[in-house]
Amino acid sequence: MNLNFVIEGDDGVPLDATVTLEDGAVTLHSRGGTLGAPNVRNTEYGAALRLLLGRLLKYSRDIHGAWVNSTRVQHLDAAARQVLFPSDLPSDAESLFTLVGRRMARVGKAPGANPEKGNRNRRLRFEVGTSSVGEISSVIRARPLSDVPRSTLRLPAGDLRQVGPEHILRAVNDLLNGKTTAPFDTSLEYDLITPDGDRLPPKAVFGLAATDALGFPVRPVNFTGGLGTPCFDLLEAAGWQMVAKASRTPVKEMLLNDADQEWAEGDPARAWHLRRERHRGVVQAKKA
Repeated sequence: MNLNFVIEGDDGVPLDATVTLEDGAVTLHSRGGTLGAPNVRNTEYGAALRLLLGRLLKYSRDIHGAWVNSTRVQHLDAAARQVLFPSDLPSDAESLFTLVGRRMARVGKAPGANPEKGNRNRRLRFEVGTSSVGEISSVIRARPLSDVPRSTLRLPAGDLRQVGPEHILRAVNDLLNGKTTAPFDTSLEYDLITPDGDRLPPKAVFGLAATDALGFPVRPVNFTGGLGTPCFDLLEAAGWQMVAKASRTPVKEMLLNDADQEWAEGDPARAWHLRRERHRGVVQAKKA
């Protein structure tokens, strides 16, 4: 199955540039047709290539190489079609864009032909290591077309399990300090409880924590929330409590046992200190 996407610009608007993703690879489709004609396609090829290179570099994804993959040159050996090598790195996106374009124009040229003239908008295949489709789509900000199953965008459980107590505590503190939950929605069924009794959307907390742990933007489509999912399992294993929205129990009472409540009776500062010091999420993050 071809998993086709379109790359989003920095403003979130999708470009006229299609890419096909698979585990470990991304293929940028060629530009073709005549402007204004019905057969024109991928008119924003150049902008998409710049963004693709820039985002792979920004989030330190491995680029093992790039090859011209157009039908007309597929009879050539891979070595004759390669236009980007690991030895070309590190470099900035604009320099790589120029280098790839120049080499692309030369692939398949007849001997003696002008090396500076040629097609610089051909289909390109990039190999990017062991990255999953979900990871690549988030790194390069590719929006799936309607035929892409949402399950293919989820990150492997092994990747999600790199999220530790320290990442979760930082995410909680970021949200408490005003960091937006976007692109995550408010929670529908459960809340995560902070030491002060504040309620936060668990999926937003985990998404920020996973972004911190994995080093690229983790989006809502990359994982599921709810009971029995790695998201909730890891939040609870790190010491954070999930409470149903319909719960009538005062949250702050849930965070202290009977002896603690009696000892702190009438002393809000002491109760706050106890909640902070005894909250398992805080304790485990400090240990980590």
